[in-house]
Amino acid sequence: MNYPCYVIKNYVYNNNGHGILISAMLAHTLVSENYIIGNAGRGVCIANSPDSEIYFNHIENNGIGVDVADSEDTTIQSNNILNNDRDAKFSISPCKWSNNYWVGPLLFRKIIFGKKALNLFPNIKIPWINIDRHPAQEPYDI
Repeated sequence: MNYPCYVIKNYVYNNNGHGILISAMLAHTLVSENYIIGNAGRGVCIANSPDSEIYFNHIENNGIGVDVADSEDTTIQSNNILNNDRDAKFSISPCKWSNNYWVGPLLFRKIIFGKKALNLFPNIKIPWINIDRHPAQEPYDI
């Protein structure tokens, strides 16, 4: 049976391998109101958890800020994503990126690079992009 997973109001920092890593067949995961700072690997990684939300987190100075792996229909919204080696990536589409603050104000859009599997050949992944069409102009007070 698939149960939802909630990770709310945590401080995860200072050289952990990964900050928050959810890798299970869960129906819905919510990662919200967390401070994820200074982890060598991923700040937040959601894998194999469709219909998940990464909402209102402060994600800073990690190897990869946000990584969405094989989790369709994940929403990444209203986060501060700052000074990571790589801000974000994904390995499935669609992901919905909206209103995130990315180092410095962006006037139009933030492009997020990732890879998408081909329908006929799922082991072959091609370069793909998602777009945060409405990036926040200043960081959120989390």
